[in-house]
Amino acid sequence: MRTAQQPRPKSTFESRTQIKTQAKPQARTQARPKPETRPDPRPRREVGRVRVTRTATAGATAPMRRAPRAPFVLLVIGLMCGGLVTLLLLNVTLAQGTYKERDLRSSIDELRQQAALQEKQVRDASQPEALKSRAPSDLVWDDSPPSFITSRPVDGTR
Repeated sequence: MRTAQQPRPKSTFESRTQIKTQAKPQARTQARPKPETRPDPRPRREVGRVRVTRTATAGATAPMRRAPRAPFVLLVIGLMCGGLVTLLLLNVTLAQGTYKERDLRSSIDELRQQAALQEKQVRDASQPEALKSRAPSDLVWDDSPPSFITSRPVDGTR
């Protein structure tokens, strides 16, 4: 509890308002004289959002001019067109190589098929049945077992 002699603590709001009110200067009774307005001797020019001021020595030279954009734009467009033409030529050259490779692969496949066919014909021609059918008719074909020549008589005598 507070006694009557102790002052009440101030809140932060009260202390701020008191500081602000104490810091205010007294109202002025006299008006401040306005300075004379003279035209600026340095001409100003705005470029985009940047204000450019010239010094007094620059006033004697020719006014600043922006560089023309047309040559730069034409240069950029020319470079882009040149790049596109180069890419087109590169693509066509690679496509020609691809077509040539495809043609060579197909001719290799045809040659492999021909080689396989010829190997099959050789195998078929070397079979005994094929040799027998191609042999001349006057040639005797004997399917009997082989006979041997001996110096002894066949009847078993000496």
